[in-house]
Amino acid sequence: MGIPNGMTMFDAFGNFNILRAVRMGGGFQIQQGKAYPTTVNLKSYSYRYIGNNAMDLPLDSMPINAESPDVLFSLMRTCVSYDLGDLTESEVHSLLLSKHNFFSSTREQGGITMLQNVSVQTSYRGDYLTVTPAMVTGAFNPGALAILSLPAYLVLDISTFATAASARQMYGRLGIYENLAPARNPGEAGSTHIDTLDDYMDAFHYGNFIWNNSDIWLSIYGLAYCIAAFVQFVMDAQLHETMNSMNELISYAPFNWAYSELVRLGALHDPFDRSKAYWGICEDGIENAREANEDLLNALKLAELLQPFPITPVAPGSVKQIFYGLIDIFPLRNYFGISPDIRFKYPK
Repeated sequence: MGIPNGMTMFDAFGNFNILRAVRMGGGFQIQQGKAYPTTVNLKSYSYRYIGNNAMDLPLDSMPINAESPDVLFSLMRTCVSYDLGDLTESEVHSLLLSKHNFFSSTREQGGITMLQNVSVQTSYRGDYLTVTPAMVTGAFNPGALAILSLPAYLVLDISTFATAASARQMYGRLGIYENLAPARNPGEAGSTHIDTLDDYMDAFHYGNFIWNNSDIWLSIYGLAYCIAAFVQFVMDAQLHETMNSMNELISYAPFNWAYSELVRLGALHDPFDRSKAYWGICEDGIENAREANEDLLNALKLAELLQPFPITPVAPGSVKQIFYGLIDIFPLRNYFGISPDIRFKYPK
């Protein structure tokens, strides 16, 4: 098992028991520690990336399983994932090979796919709309969007795995990260070194990842996680008791259209719909994920496995399910290497 004998995921106070890999000389030492869940105010990121006209946005305040966003960023990259300890070396190698194949395919398409250039022309409540994924991301706090894209960044940035000698069987494997983002402008020499959350935030929002065609991967994952986290908040706050629909809570047409389409497909379970006591869950997001694109499936699995603990509470399987739903409602199949003839099978 990935969790050492006698150690539990949570302590008696609901904090996460974690195993952190600390560089010592030429190797690593595994140290036990804690991650303390808290609720953080992310409003400063709205001012930073939107400006003084920033309005109150969903996830301006967000529960995270760490003391602060900066601590979370550090823990994501230095803690040993229990789940990886359950994998064999060949399984780890297979996942890494799949992720390399996936990113190679996105970068060999003969051009850069810009998030704001992916659009759908549709009608919503009698109005004609052009909706892009970039417009839908605008519904959420930009800090939350970047923070919740971190699992996708771990997949993008990880180069290999090392096994800590003192923890070979008990503690799992440590990912080795390159800590680099591509240069911001085409033809610009060098890369941006990512050591802190601020480094990552700037690389994410200022377009560094556009030039290796990874912006779509990061943004769609972050958006899927934001939607899942916001829906979880709606459920936990039992807003169905005072409101009848998401439209009463948010009046932003691009988000409301995307939300209604995800619900229609079955990629999202509307907490305002009280007709079902139980919603189906698919571990892979959709039942035919392997048929759709096995390399993408494994990249998404790796995003889940690399997290030493969930960033914020969401329903099991919801992020991957919404991720596939966003591919479905926007013309993103070509980018993700999925045939237009495949119909996604969402859990019932």
